Amino acid sequence: MSAADYTTELAKDECLRRLQKHAGQRGWAWNWGWAPWEEGTIAANIRGNQFTLFAWGRANVRNPCQPFFYGRLEDGSVGTRIEGRFQVHPMVQGFLAVWFGGLTLMGGLLLLLPRSAWGGGRPPPWYAILGPLGMMLLGAGFIRACRLFARGQTENIRSFLARELQAQLHVEGKRE
Repeated sequence: MSAADYTTELAKDECLRRLQKHAGQRGWAWNWGWAPWEEGTIAANIRGNQFTLFAWGRANVRNPCQPFFYGRLEDGSVGTRIEGRFQVHPMVQGFLAVWFGGLTLMGGLLLLLPRSAWGGGRPPPWYAILGPLGMMLLGAGFIRACRLFARGQTENIRSFLARELQAQLHVEGKRE
């Protein structure tokens, strides 16, 4: 999704301590958002200097493209630098890669097969060729809709970083 570079005046140990307060909601339910925490609750998973943040969405809406914030803490000259990126779960990325790759392969094969492969020597009907393309466009629209539905969760994570870690987005040598 998008990379972000934050800076905070807090020490790295203090950042880890503050993140630790939100850790502990782990397991398979944590990964997929199926646990009964209320909307806007932030869950953290910490491994050394690296951490993952997740914001719970609405209880009755499950979005496969829910954003995770994958971050890393580094000591800076004044405080701590937080490098991170918003990204969907790796399993969802893998599924979408297989889905779109399969549709692309299927559409390509339909276009490249010789006439003799179609039995009777007739080319495939136009909808057989446009079908995979239409499914790809439908999938791209699905991903776009999921990202729109996940905007609130992304904003919850950004406000968490600003509130709990007192982090400011760092842009080309300037702070916002």
